[in-house]
Amino acid sequence: MVATPEAAAAGRKASQRRADATAIALAPVIADIKASGIATPYTIAAELVRRGIPTARGHRYWGRAQAHNLLKRLDRLAGPNAASAP
Repeated sequence: MVATPEAAAAGRKASQRRADATAIALAPVIADIKASGIATPYTIAAELVRRGIPTARGHRYWGRAQAHNLLKRLDRLAGPNAASAP
């Protein structure tokens, strides 16, 4: 059975809300990692693994792409005023 367009849209929104919540929960950890001088997605992923922080799906290892997507999501959630904030 195929989901209706409305059900599919509701599923996408629910998935986005979960991903946003995960990103918000990890924001302080990412800020701490960046404050220590680690900045690239690859090195952030390695640091998340070193700290034992699981991915959103509960996996032990982070990939560069996952870290990159997390950083993009955090930038999007911070909004346009975050870059100009002191």
